[in-house]
Amino acid sequence: MDKWLKQFRDNLARRPEPAFEAQDWQDMQRRLDRQDDKKPPVAAWILLPWLLLLLSSGLNVFFYTTRQAPRENAKQADARTDSIVRTRIVYRTDTVYKTRIIKEKSALPASLNVARNELYAGHLSFTKSAVEINDTASRSIENV
Repeated sequence: MDKWLKQFRDNLARRPEPAFEAQDWQDMQRRLDRQDDKKPPVAAWILLPWLLLLLSSGLNVFFYTTRQAPRENAKQADARTDSIVRTRIVYRTDTVYKTRIIKEKSALPASLNVARNELYAGHLSFTKSAVEINDTASRSIENV
């Protein structure tokens, strides 16, 4: 391995220099000169901090003015609550109507009508015969 490294080093030292061409060197010189002519973007680096400063100042002024408006409104509200409060109670009543229910005359025959009334009154039981119902109905018709 050492022998190989020594041989590599000797070949590298005995290597011939590349052929010199004047045209290649002139092209390289022109490229380097063009690169030197380019000015760095100094204007951007100077303007950027000023723009950031202007933006932050504008935001500070905006937020300061918008925060002041609610404080002034709160002061005005405090001034209004310092007055005397007047309470007024209004009593409202609803109108009460008298309702009168009128019963219609029944279209049933008189005997059934009387039987129905007695049934609701509790005087008639279901054990009475039809003759008793008719007798009761005829008596109530005579009384009327």
